[in-house]
Amino acid sequence: MILFTSMLAGAMLSATANGHGYMTDPAVTFLSPSTDNTQFIATIESSVSGFSGTFSGSPADNTAAFTTAFEASSYTSLKELINSLATITVTDATLTCGSCDPDETAQPLPETYVEWSHSSTEGFTSSHEGPCEVWCDDVRVFQDDDCAADYTSAPAELPYDRDACLGTSTLTFYWLALHSSTWQVYINCAPLESTTSTGATSKYAVSSSIQQGKKMKLSSTVSTTLLVFAAFGSQLVSGHGYLVQPLAKFISVNIDKTQYSSTIDSNKLFPGGTLNTAPTINIKSFVEHFEKSKYKSVRAMIEDNQVLVSDDATASCGFSSPEKTSYGALNDTIYWGRNDDITLDEGLVHPGPCEVWCDDNRAQQDMNCMETYTPASGKGAAPIPIDKSVCTDAKRLTFFWIGMHGATWQVYINCVNINGGTGGADSSSTTSQTTTDTTSPSTSNTTPMATTAAPTTSNNEQETSADTPEVEATPAPVRTPTPVVTPSTEESSTAGEVSITGAKCSRRRFRG
Repeated sequence: MILFTSMLAGAMLSATANGHGYMTDPAVTFLSPSTDNTQFIATIESSVSGFSGTFSGSPADNTAAFTTAFEASSYTSLKELINSLATITVTDATLTCGSCDPDETAQPLPETYVEWSHSSTEGFTSSHEGPCEVWCDDVRVFQDDDCAADYTSAPAELPYDRDACLGTSTLTFYWLALHSSTWQVYINCAPLESTTSTGATSKYAVSSSIQQGKKMKLSSTVSTTLLVFAAFGSQLVSGHGYLVQPLAKFISVNIDKTQYSSTIDSNKLFPGGTLNTAPTINIKSFVEHFEKSKYKSVRAMIEDNQVLVSDDATASCGFSSPEKTSYGALNDTIYWGRNDDITLDEGLVHPGPCEVWCDDNRAQQDMNCMETYTPASGKGAAPIPIDKSVCTDAKRLTFFWIGMHGATWQVYINCVNINGGTGGADSSSTTSQTTTDTTSPSTSNTTPMATTAAPTTSNNEQETSADTPEVEATPAPVRTPTPVVTPSTEESSTAGEVSITGAKCSRRRFRG
């Protein structure tokens, strides 16, 4: 029944916006009805871009570093950079049209704005800062250094030079999301209805003089954001989440603590799998291959196959810094979110498996945590019940999560010290747990229950008493009452099960 639900949900996904957006004016048509056509279609590794600078910070910092490096480069446009450096990650996609059908019905030119939508309430995904361009044939008719920050309406409205598009045949949109060191490339195109050129030129046109001059100016929005981030970096949440209770601490206040710390090439790990279509189909294929593999845990699979996205990240704890924490005994439920207040923002935003470990004992596992651990209100951090009995004598809690919305899996790892434990990221065992991870969480502890004791509303209340090594004090965030968790209709899965609910999937948005 679960497999049928997965296939049905996959078929429905083509009618929903599950990834990061698509061009809505002019309208586009996609090549495949089953692929998540809102996802990025290519990537560029910042480490091989030839650009100097650090690209593992906040989205605003990354964008500023990119803009500076771009100005010093030989590239005259974002389009040129993408054509030179991008590696396609989606089957049948191209760098000219992405996953769009270039032979679709010709569309009229928009009167004023080219529009980009992710949902009825969101244009650009706010965390995905970076430049975008619009081209009509070989003429650039719009450019901005940070489209997600500068165009925040839903849909995002990009004021392009329409007159310069008269007489052209194709309008193409390019967007580069810089929220991590692996840059994500979005390309959409639409054929245009026949019009007559007036000879108008565009103020955004790429000219030969640009070769020696500035090609991109750092927008005032980015500059302002950087100033704010410098002062309040520890409170800025831009990406995909972190361990909120118990509260994880990180290597620097200037890093985007919500970003993934490593990636896994799914096609290399499980060749022959169907891992680059609708997210529910990706998970179904993953579970089938995982069950046949040598791995007994998601943790072991991650440790064997992950590639760190930054020299600052560690294989055992990602960007988190457990030596900055020293909590006491755990509650029955931990929380993953994007705000220190568990009632705000959202929890897990990508479908995929997650596990919780206390030292070398597994305290939780599920194969589609986004669906299983949804707050009753639909808002706030994801409540993840654990078997805390296996954590009684442990000194380290580690949370693992993989976002499987594309062929390149995104890996999130957070660590905190518990029960008075101390030490840094390397003090905990990171040996592949292929034989010692046989303790599966019991159903009573891994299924959300209304009777589960509510976690403390202040993370500092979980810290040990005065005999615990002193750690940096952090003011407790203001909390509102903890939301009641609605019990899942399906039990949390072990390696042989997958919790997938098609109806929920059609309402959730997946971020990359």
